[in-house]
Amino acid sequence: MQEDERQQEKYPAEARMEENQPEEAEPKRRRRRSEPSRRSFFSRLRGARLLPLAAAVVLIAAAALYSRFGPSNTFYSSRTVEMNLKDIGELATQAAFYTDVITIHESDRTILGISIPFTSTNALCTYSGTIKAGLDFGAIRLQTDTAQKKLQLTMPQIRILSHEVDLGSLKVYEKGKNPFNIIGVDQMNRAMINMKQGAEEKAIDKGLLTAAKNNAEKLLQSMLRSIPELREYQFEFVWEGETQETGGEAS
Repeated sequence: MQEDERQQEKYPAEARMEENQPEEAEPKRRRRRSEPSRRSFFSRLRGARLLPLAAAVVLIAAAALYSRFGPSNTFYSSRTVEMNLKDIGELATQAAFYTDVITIHESDRTILGISIPFTSTNALCTYSGTIKAGLDFGAIRLQTDTAQKKLQLTMPQIRILSHEVDLGSLKVYEKGKNPFNIIGVDQMNRAMINMKQGAEEKAIDKGLLTAAKNNAEKLLQSMLRSIPELREYQFEFVWEGETQETGGEAS
């Protein structure tokens, strides 16, 4: 009893508050304590929905930073998996040299339908290349008329024989500065294919195949005239797919 009296004397205000507090206040306190837990539950639920998006953004940022500031030691290796040799008899008679501009632009990447800022890809660079046109030398057919001293050559169609891009000629004039501006191998490969197709179309429009055809006739006539038995012959060229014939008199 004396101990209780001492406690009441020590904390008289608190004791009176607990005695005077009504019993109805207890459910209210329980409701107040439960409301924050509900709010925290919904907050956690919203956070769980955004977790994949946040994780994707972190991974992209890490990959971009690693590609920019990662280890500087780079190792290159190659291995030939298949190689075959084949006889060819191509005669290249005309070449086109060009320098072309490659523009790469891709809009911002999206995750779950949400556009991520600063993830677009932009680059401007140039490459140089060579396009060669000619014919299959082994497909030429000869028909000789000794009485008329005439030699007819049936020629295969002129076509593009090769298209080589000088990889060492790359010059980058512009590249986006954001850390996510990473140009992948697939992007560069697609850009290279489009560039080569466009360069071939332009070369043909400028008369590459026609010039290759005319030069092929000159080269063959010059080669045949070097043969003593054919110096007095007339040469007639018949091109496959064409009805027009061209001829050249020996000088």
